[in-house]
Amino acid sequence: VHGNEMKVTMNGQVMLDVTFSVDTSTMPRSIDYTLVAGPNKGKTQLGIYELKGETARYCMSAPDNDRPAEFKTTPGDGRTLSVWKKGAR
Repeated sequence: VHGNEMKVTMNGQVMLDVTFSVDTSTMPRSIDYTLVAGPNKGKTQLGIYELKGETARYCMSAPDNDRPAEFKTTPGDGRTLSVWKKGAR
């Protein structure tokens, strides 16, 4: 993460390349990704996030779909739910 840009790689492959904005006035808090690379370049993903201690939780819509209302996915909804925990360096 650098400023409002984020790139996630795994084994040298780019998995996510976005610019983002957050809104801390909503509950749950909202986050918007604009995809800057790949087949969905230019599309927007709407999501929600939660930070608790050393854990971050995100639920993101499929590109150009409605924002999730809760941290939940169901088969076929195109959403992703991820939990990130700070690891030791």
